[in-house]
Amino acid sequence: MSDKINVKSVVLVAIVAVLMVLVLRDRSTAGADTEAPASPRQSYLEAIALTRSIEALIVRRDEWDAAHDQAQRAWDDAMTTIIRAPSVNVAESSLRAFLEDEMRDAGLTLSVSSPLARQAPIEGEPLRVIGLTLDFDAPNPDTVYTLLDRIENTPASGPSPRMVITDLEIRGPGRTGRDGLHVKMDVAAMAWIGGADG
Repeated sequence: MSDKINVKSVVLVAIVAVLMVLVLRDRSTAGADTEAPASPRQSYLEAIALTRSIEALIVRRDEWDAAHDQAQRAWDDAMTTIIRAPSVNVAESSLRAFLEDEMRDAGLTLSVSSPLARQAPIEGEPLRVIGLTLDFDAPNPDTVYTLLDRIENTPASGPSPRMVITDLEIRGPGRTGRDGLHVKMDVAAMAWIGGADG
């Protein structure tokens, strides 16, 4: 019986000794890594500074609310000029449909269109730069100028996307061997793909 007690005592003493070594080592490394605790006066002064900062923010709450509202309005206005679609293919189809409407209003018909290389201006965000290459014939320069104006100067508000012509090639009768003009142009627009629009 006494042998069992002695064995238990030795084991307990060994465990306590190991724990003491670990605690002492932990205290010595913790003391090296952390600063001494702040005095009560220092803690009081830090609390006062924090309280004053919070009070200053509360006093300026109306300014922050106004800035937030202004930023939200700017965001909403920007989103009216961006094509929103569940995928890039749908966004390109929407852009093509809009351009065909503009061409029809200018008295033109689209012959061929092909997508431009897609770009993601902000990595990880659903914003994309999309575009189409348009290929069509025009009876005269006036119809082309009308279309260019409609594309470049679409209103910034309303459901129409903001578009820009990034490349333009016009060939006249001397180059095409037929009446009228042949036009090839690249039109780019912004698209918001999938994700919430804020």
